[in-house]
Amino acid sequence: MRRIIYSRAALRKLESIHNYISEALKSPKAATRVAESIIYHISLLKEGPFIGPKLSSQIDRVPERFLETRFLICDKHIIVYEPKETEVMVLAIYHSSEDVFGRILSEL
Repeated sequence: MRRIIYSRAALRKLESIHNYISEALKSPKAATRVAESIIYHISLLKEGPFIGPKLSSQIDRVPERFLETRFLICDKHIIVYEPKETEVMVLAIYHSSEDVFGRILSEL
């Protein structure tokens, strides 16, 4: 079983998602449910790190450095991660309304 490691960007985004739903939408319970759902889906990667498709299935010219990078869809969020031999690195979390694949290449 692999361990999960979160990038700083992924942790900031998870916190941002929670804060937005809790404060802007005034729904702390929903914020907790959404954050817990994202964390749960990420935890599935411990035993199934290859369940998400590769970025190359959605992006024509993926830089070589990201050839093994994958994504997982969790409700309205997309989790971008890299499976390694003993760990899974969660690189980023996006809302599906964002230009996800365009942002991935510019941010990673």
